[in-house]
Amino acid sequence: VRQDPTSIGLTIIDKTKEDPQHPEFGGSVAGIFGLYHTAFADLVTEIAPAFVFPSYQRSHVSTHAIGLILCWCLELPGAGGLGMRRVQWAGNPENIATIKVAQKMGFLDEGTMRWKCVIPTSRPGKKSREGDPLPGLGRDSTMLAICWDDWEATGRDHVAKIMEGAEARFKQT
Repeated sequence: VRQDPTSIGLTIIDKTKEDPQHPEFGGSVAGIFGLYHTAFADLVTEIAPAFVFPSYQRSHVSTHAIGLILCWCLELPGAGGLGMRRVQWAGNPENIATIKVAQKMGFLDEGTMRWKCVIPTSRPGKKSREGDPLPGLGRDSTMLAICWDDWEATGRDHVAKIMEGAEARFKQT
């Protein structure tokens, strides 16, 4: 990511849980997200990677991280955002949990991109052809996206309600 000006890595900090070993963090490291293949000429970016550590899964962390990233990406610069027109999410079609999280956050399913990426042979994937110039297996990706018009019509309010609901559930426990 460091050498790719179209990508940025983001560390997710859960401010509801202190990290006694690193009080300077203002919370505990809960995951890693990023923006990938950002094209400012087209105002398009992709959320990737999206990884929440196991002890933070099924909590408010995913919804809040995705919600904040969407807000940052889709709001206009005058409101503190990047003014992107499109934020996409490409997930492994076999990873149903990832697809469901994206859909829950308002991403719309746009179909499957076949042979989207090369993956290591240590992971399940599709075998490539004889003599392929790249080692490794292939993977399809389910493409989901939320665009500026989706965001302004209903997406912003939808994400705010999800984040408020997660916060309310957290406060009750």
